[in-house]
Amino acid sequence: MASKVLTYFDSVQYLGSTFCVGLQASSGRCSLFVANSTVRAQMARISVSLTCATSSAPTANTPIKVYLIRSDLGSSGTLAGPVVDYPYSTSGGANANEPTGALCLGSIIVPASAGFVGKQHFDAYDLPPEYAVAIWNATGQPLGTASSSQHDIRVTPMYPEAQ
Repeated sequence: MASKVLTYFDSVQYLGSTFCVGLQASSGRCSLFVANSTVRAQMARISVSLTCATSSAPTANTPIKVYLIRSDLGSSGTLAGPVVDYPYSTSGGANANEPTGALCLGSIIVPASAGFVGKQHFDAYDLPPEYAVAIWNATGQPLGTASSSQHDIRVTPMYPEAQ
């Protein structure tokens, strides 16, 4: 699986946004992993934009959950280090289980509106040497299937300001 090594003030654009295309209800997928061992960013802003399918409306007030799956630097590129929050596959296949062992960064609550675009920023702290973003779709309908341009996930490292 490909990866992105962050550099100082770098932004990961389209962090494997294709993994969200057509994500069915009650299933989840994991992004590419982010190797944080070079930059060692302590914090990151994870910006998410996801589009619900236009074919049918999702159930009102249901969430799309965003998780941070943390791993030590065991087997670089696979999120398979000896210690990992939840062993979600990064190979692109859907996962039938919600990654309850991972850190839930938050949710995007969707209305009963086909084609709804949910956008939100999440801050992650105390980042490990390796991590990934997982999306869990609990809306009752699939996410948009047209193209990866309907979805955008970015990771921007943040550094504490020296005083």
